[in-house]
Amino acid sequence: MTESKTELKIEGRPGGPILTVSYWLTDTATGQWALVDPTYEVLDTWSDRLREAQAPQAIYITHAHFDHTAGAADLLRRFPAAPVWVHPQGKAMLESGAMNGAMMLGFPYTPVAATNFYQEGDTVSLGASRLEIIDAPGHCPGSVLLLSGGWMLAGDVLFAGAVGRWDLLGADYDTLAATIRDKVMTLPDDTVVYPGHGQPTTIGEERRGNTIVQRMLRGEACD
Repeated sequence: MTESKTELKIEGRPGGPILTVSYWLTDTATGQWALVDPTYEVLDTWSDRLREAQAPQAIYITHAHFDHTAGAADLLRRFPAAPVWVHPQGKAMLESGAMNGAMMLGFPYTPVAATNFYQEGDTVSLGASRLEIIDAPGHCPGSVLLLSGGWMLAGDVLFAGAVGRWDLLGADYDTLAATIRDKVMTLPDDTVVYPGHGQPTTIGEERRGNTIVQRMLRGEACD
């Protein structure tokens, strides 16, 4: 899945035991790149790209659940100076398999220390391009959206036909519904959504066809 909507080229590939999608961002003006949500087997998933790649400008984390962060340690062994960005509320989860779900589900996890922090209202640079950071709580403490031009990296907030789970530690339905209502569905319908699992979608498609989103927009509870 590859799109080019602004100065940033984006490509996503699923990997790991839960088929988590990691995203390779390239600033077309400078060639600088970043990886978003490095999951298990990230070096194999992106082996063709990494073979001759210079160090990434950043590793961006949408949220610190284990399946979105387990490959960060492997990337850092390859590129030890790469900055790791996460929301301040995701710091402890990034550093602990006991807190991010890995230990509970029996998956191995190597802790990683964040070097940089972003949150609501911040803008990060990748080459000549910019990514706007939007706090997106409800599925996970410290969850963020990365917005650039006509597309958004959604982590596990919104999927094609679904939304993120709200039955996990630190998750909450009402908080997630507020995020969907006030921060996600306020974006233009043609905004392309790149989720942490599954295929890309658009805000308009989810507004029209996602029954959970529709219930959230109406302010209804959900079992």
